[in-house]
Amino acid sequence: VLGIPNSNWRIMPMVNDYEGIPRFIIQDASGNYWHDYKNLHRESNKTPLEEWGNTSSPFGSVPTTIPPVIDNKSSKIWLPNSQEGLTRYSLEAQYKTIYDSPFLDKNITAIAIDSTNNAIWVGTTKGLARLTGSEWTFFDSTNTDSMLTKESITSIIISDSVVWIGTIKGLVKFNGTNWVRFTPQNSLIPAALVRILAADRVGNLWMGLSNETYVNQKHQ
Repeated sequence: VLGIPNSNWRIMPMVNDYEGIPRFIIQDASGNYWHDYKNLHRESNKTPLEEWGNTSSPFGSVPTTIPPVIDNKSSKIWLPNSQEGLTRYSLEAQYKTIYDSPFLDKNITAIAIDSTNNAIWVGTTKGLARLTGSEWTFFDSTNTDSMLTKESITSIIISDSVVWIGTIKGLVKFNGTNWVRFTPQNSLIPAALVRILAADRVGNLWMGLSNETYVNQKHQ
């Protein structure tokens, strides 16, 4: 980590093809930062950036290319582990639970928490699933009004009880009852591939779109 003179900016140098720089940095309700520099780490907001990643990680090496999701209400963190599947830890890494499913692809591409319904939405390269308690529901053409198939899910967010699902074939909306898909053919979105989604505090939806037909989940 290099400091730039007379500036608050820092450069985190790339060592070798994405190695050596974090692919994500997120913050929990206590102000701690979480990142995947070498391994998954939690840093105090008082830890200088130059010292990030210097301590051993209690989570060990977690093979994931997307950010984990922190459930601040229950003090848990959900990790997309490409070797074990969906994994939940306590924030202190004292407890670990693996949630496996016979139809859930371990190549997890998106995770979102529905705190209202105590559910975890999981996107994979082969479709969408939801975990409620210990019960899995897989969503395909039979229970989504044919709006979803076993396609690659790129992003999931939940805003005002509405689940927004980014796919390689457009944006899908689920309000708890009805499913709707938005594409360039039936709406004003200019491209079908939804790379990433975000919602602001007033409910506006933000999308990163692409005209490509395939998204590289590893380096998106």
